[in-house]
Amino acid sequence: MPTPLLEVESLTKHFAVNTGSVLQRKIGWVKAVDGIDFAIAEGETLGVIGECGCGKTTTSKLILLQEKPSGGPCPRSASIAAT
Repeated sequence: MPTPLLEVESLTKHFAVNTGSVLQRKIGWVKAVDGIDFAIAEGETLGVIGECGCGKTTTSKLILLQEKPSGGPCPRSASIAAT
């Protein structure tokens, strides 16, 4: 199998649920993304579909490194040489 252009393993993002506006206290966690795995090889396409609030945008932000993952390594991508 060729080296994937993008590989994601055990990607996780949890957001804290806080109470109060001044003295914020964590009362729980929202699991926006919980353990996603996939690899995309050259010539492949990945479609992310799902209901509202299922983590599609959060997954995209994690891949683009706009959000920091709660767990799992940052997504790895192969170097693409300009031709």
